[in-house]
Amino acid sequence: MFGLSLPMNLVRGSMLFFYVQLLGLDARAYAAVMIVFAVIDAVDNPVLGWLSDRTRTRFGPSG
Repeated sequence: MFGLSLPMNLVRGSMLFFYVQLLGLDARAYAAVMIVFAVIDAVDNPVLGWLSDRTRTRFGPSG
């Protein structure tokens, strides 16, 4: 997981620069969108993990 952390944070930082500096989006609006995304992500990750752990196909278990 640590190996993915650096590229993900670089992309997230460049997104901040792109939206706020280049497109002129208000920094508070960008922060609000990222907070909403984080809350949705915190809820849907366990739900989707639970679903994928219990998914059965004709080829066998998914995990």
